[in-house]
Amino acid sequence: MSKFPIMALLSLVAFSAACSGSDDAPRAASPTAPPTLAAPTATVAPTQPAAVVQPSPTVAPTEAPPTAPPPTRPPAVQPTQPPQPTTPPPPPAPSGPPPPVRFEVRAANLAFNTTHLHVRAGTQVTAVFQNDDASVPHNLSFNVPGLEHGETCTGPCTVSQTFTAPAPGRYQFFCTIHPMVGDFIVDP
Repeated sequence: MSKFPIMALLSLVAFSAACSGSDDAPRAASPTAPPTLAAPTATVAPTQPAAVVQPSPTVAPTEAPPTAPPPTRPPAVQPTQPPQPTTPPPPPAPSGPPPPVRFEVRAANLAFNTTHLHVRAGTQVTAVFQNDDASVPHNLSFNVPGLEHGETCTGPCTVSQTFTAPAPGRYQFFCTIHPMVGDFIVDP
């Protein structure tokens, strides 16, 4: 260890004692000389240099690292009940056959007025065919197993046929005389 810090410390202690105004130390006064301060007497035992306050090593002040704000938790999410329906559920489908259905299909200018017909399986179907082509024969037939072709009539005329819709699937309706075709779709 260097002697410089120890010497500086001893000087500081001596200066501090001199400035404290203590009357413990004797003063020498001279009538002709200006008053001087007497150096304080301190007894330091040579065998105890450790008794003198040792300066601690000087550490340069360091800047504290910036502190991050404490982590925040997201607010707890309370489980919610699913929204309740505001309308009552529809009544169960009636057991038994569906109500009868009536289709009206027209032929004009060598074309049907529709290309799709939908019905539920087991429905009683009445197909009404109206031929608006004057002096032109047409019919309305379905490729349903067991069903004969519809009656041919020369327009203007109207004919009908009634049958029960077959098992679910895609069938066709058509004219057996002209290339007029549509889809007959049977839903479950």
